Amino acid sequence: QTEDRFSKDPSLFNGSRLMLALLGNKQEGQLLNYIEKYELINPDIRIYKMTPLLFLGRINEAEALLNDIKLAYPQFKNTIDPFETAVNYLKTTKSNPDKLTHFIGEYRSEYNEQSFTYWLNDDRIMRIAKNQVVEPLVLAGENILTGGLIGNKATKDVLIKDDDGRILGVLVSQSEPDKQYTQIWYWKEDQSILKAHEAFDKGDLDQALELYIQAYEINPKHSYLKNMIDHLNYIKDKEQEDLLAQHESFAGLYGPRNFSLKNGKFYYYREGTESSKVILLPISKNRYMTRAGYNLIFAFEEDPSGKIASKSYSYIVGKDLEFVWRHNSNEEVINYFVKDD
Repeated sequence: QTEDRFSKDPSLFNGSRLMLALLGNKQEGQLLNYIEKYELINPDIRIYKMTPLLFLGRINEAEALLNDIKLAYPQFKNTIDPFETAVNYLKTTKSNPDKLTHFIGEYRSEYNEQSFTYWLNDDRIMRIAKNQVVEPLVLAGENILTGGLIGNKATKDVLIKDDDGRILGVLVSQSEPDKQYTQIWYWKEDQSILKAHEAFDKGDLDQALELYIQAYEINPKHSYLKNMIDHLNYIKDKEQEDLLAQHESFAGLYGPRNFSLKNGKFYYYREGTESSKVILLPISKNRYMTRAGYNLIFAFEEDPSGKIASKSYSYIVGKDLEFVWRHNSNEEVINYFVKDD
């Protein structure tokens, strides 16, 4: 499919998809042939040799190319770092499947419902985001993977472990030549967590509560599991009418925030984003979580003016594995809004 699209429209977008498809199918030799063919027309395309050279284990050539790129193409400084990390590591260490197995698994974004799946395709680690492109990754360190293309978009995935060596998640850095890199935290969701989610989705709330308790004992840093436990415990002995009355008492406009009750569900969305509204689940008499974003809690508190105010808390994954709930505010982000009249 990617070959057909590229033959009809040899754009950078279609070309990058073709490159990733060839790498995913272990056709890096053919990819080099493609690049060398088009290099006669456009010498700048040689920068795309970096990824196939790494997969072929031709590290000396990759290092020479990297040094050339750093001098000749300073505009790619954002995407150079992940590949420099890979080159420096692979100069002294060979990749093999045994060094890749600990990456395998399901990882869920802290911000939204996007999830990553890592698996081994023979001796190659692969990653797919739900409904997105499959990407082959190269080992760039004991707990680091590098992916992408140096002239388009590059990624560096770093596994984060606790003091006992248990994997907590992966920090994914995404870089593009003309943009500031971004970092997104993805939680590792083991079978204990996935089984708890499955029970909750099926509506078996008693079983889900038991499974979430077990999962939280295994994964104590995964604070959203504690939120699920609090939610299930909170609604366990509550009458539906009482829960609806609680939601109704907080419904309304709070500046750009809109909280509404519809068909027995309590929703939240920001002004202008109604299509992406999320369901809020109560974890106490004035606090709510959402399964759409693991790092977010909404609290309804009394303002000094006597009105109700909406305040949000984020679960911060900081340096030195600092995991804390924190109300974030600064000159640009207030995260505190009094209910409109």
